[in-house]
Amino acid sequence: ALLDALASGTTPDILITDLRLGGATDGLALIAAVRAQPGRAGLPAVLISADTAPQTLARIQAAGVPMLHKPVRPARLRALVHRLLTAH
Repeated sequence: ALLDALASGTTPDILITDLRLGGATDGLALIAAVRAQPGRAGLPAVLISADTAPQTLARIQAAGVPMLHKPVRPARLRALVHRLLTAH
């Protein structure tokens, strides 16, 4: 649904997604797909996950996407969103 909205010209200010989305696509793949679209390479994104497996954390770090661990404290999410939006 998000990719359909983007195809219609809608561009969000930031993308916040869980790592586990169900199905074949995860949050990192979604972020990569959105950023691969013309004009969206620098779209700020935040990943949320309870997964602490070393392989998963290494994948997230390699992608350069900031991650917040569940349960997410609202103040931490607000601070991160503010930092990403003001840097963008």
